[in-house]
Amino acid sequence: MRVNCRENTSPHFELLSKTQIEDLHIASLEVLERTGVKILSSNARGLLKKAGAITDDTSDIVKIPSRLVDRALSSAIHYITLANRSGEPFLKVGGYYSYFGTGSDTPYVLDGATGQKRKAVKEDVARASRLCDGLANIDFVMSMGLVSDVPTNASFLHEFEAMLLNTKKPILFCSRDRKDLAKAVEIAALVSGSLGRLQENPFIVHYAEPISPLTHHKDPLDQLEYCAENFIPIIYTPGLAAGAAGPVTLAGAVVIANCENLAGLVIHQLINPGAPFIYGGTVTRLDMSDGAYTHGTPEHFVGSCARAALGHYYHLPIFGVAGRTDSKSLDAQAGIEASISILMEALSGANLVHDMGYMATGQITCDDMIVMCDEIIALVKRLLTGFEVSPETLAVDVINQVGPGGCFLDHDHTFKHFRKEFLLLKCMDRKSLATWDREGGAGFTAKVRSRVEKILVEHKPEPLDKSLCERINKMVLAAETD
Repeated sequence: MRVNCRENTSPHFELLSKTQIEDLHIASLEVLERTGVKILSSNARGLLKKAGAITDDTSDIVKIPSRLVDRALSSAIHYITLANRSGEPFLKVGGYYSYFGTGSDTPYVLDGATGQKRKAVKEDVARASRLCDGLANIDFVMSMGLVSDVPTNASFLHEFEAMLLNTKKPILFCSRDRKDLAKAVEIAALVSGSLGRLQENPFIVHYAEPISPLTHHKDPLDQLEYCAENFIPIIYTPGLAAGAAGPVTLAGAVVIANCENLAGLVIHQLINPGAPFIYGGTVTRLDMSDGAYTHGTPEHFVGSCARAALGHYYHLPIFGVAGRTDSKSLDAQAGIEASISILMEALSGANLVHDMGYMATGQITCDDMIVMCDEIIALVKRLLTGFEVSPETLAVDVINQVGPGGCFLDHDHTFKHFRKEFLLLKCMDRKSLATWDREGGAGFTAKVRSRVEKILVEHKPEPLDKSLCERINKMVLAAETD
């Protein structure tokens, strides 16, 4: 297990009281029973009907009784251990363990070399994956671009290949439909050695979405079904904006999102009780001036923390959102929004927190922003670690030895402990003004750009066997004509 991924037992951010959480839960149960959800899959409707839900095939509306929600919550597992690509345990997902990663799937990238926005290509996904593989505080990888230079019918598989060949870390991925998903799982099983080994030590997690409000389309439901049948971890997550796809009040928007999560969980657990399911998702607000789906607003941060609170209430692994900004450049706004969101998600105890490097309301990703988020995560982890209180750290004997008016700088105790006690960051500046002037006066963004280039030149991800890479590529290329 990774030593830098520790459970955040203290401090915690308690956004909602127990009563407020229970009120949100009860309201969600009422909506599921009274209003229902639209299920655009005859298989899923039949499954729910057989279990006792009230179905209406003329409208595709299904009303789900609370007992089915209770049953699903009782069978769902509380923790998922994700492995790395080599099958070694890597992340314990659940409880208050918080991990941070990228993605997913923006149409544009901000080219660090030119400073210009352009369409994402496959090499951008490969490059970002290599970068993340070399960053200590990025724990998992999710595709940082909707690739535009490959056939669209196989684009998700090309993204999957680009990640797989350029990082050893766990991979979160999307697919077009059930067939696309099955092909990605086949590739992952090839890397693991067999489907059974992949199921025992999963290094992949699939991502699928219902459509707010309260609508579940056939493709994501087919993906949900496939993952449940094959014991592949799945994130089934809504992404709604208060005032558009949900009520303008955050409480009402959270209820809509929670209903969508719970409906997915019920279907998933009816298919295969105990199959790994990850709860969570995005609740943000609409920008009322131009209709943008915002990523950097306080309402978004609060909505995400409310989702984490409900996830803890249900004892489910939680998918979170942070490290994103509405800014279109790596500026002060980007730093402020990324910092606040990362801190709040860590304090809320969300588990898999994605979107490090997101910009421009989810339209652009940026390598430099990923490195900036890596720095922020290191800072947040240090804040949450606090400090050790023990005879060694109280240092009473050391204080007695140095005495009033002395200096601790050259004491053995200082050399023994300073690397552990003091966080040393790569890009943030702590030096004196004189030293900063002497070394050229580089600013934060220049240091970030330099670090991106250094990692991409020097870091070499652990390679897969060449013959295995060739087999994977043939499978991906074959999907273009499938």
